[in-house]
Amino acid sequence: MDSTRNDILLVEQIDRLTRLSNTDWMTLKTQFEQHELRIVSFDVPTSWQALSDKAPSQADHDRHQKILYYRQVKSETAEATGYRLSQVCCIQA
Repeated sequence: MDSTRNDILLVEQIDRLTRLSNTDWMTLKTQFEQHELRIVSFDVPTSWQALSDKAPSQADHDRHQKILYYRQVKSETAEATGYRLSQVCCIQA
C-alpha cells in the first residue's frame, strides 16, 4: 500500500507470490497496474537484468575493461603475496 509509481517489489523467491491469498493477490495486482510496479526476484536473473538501462545485447565496454583490469590486479596481488586468488578476493570483500 506504500508503493509509488515505478517502485520495485523485491522478493527472495518468485514462488512467494503464489502463497498470497486471493484477496492479497488482487490488491497486489491492482498496485502493479496503478503504480507500474515491477517484480525482481533473486531466483529469476532475467527479472533484475530487465531493470538495466541497456538492452541485454548491448555490451558496456568501459565496464568490461574495468573488470578485466581489476581481475589482472587481483592476480598480480595473489602472485606478489603468495595468497590464492580466492583468498585475495575474500580479503578484499
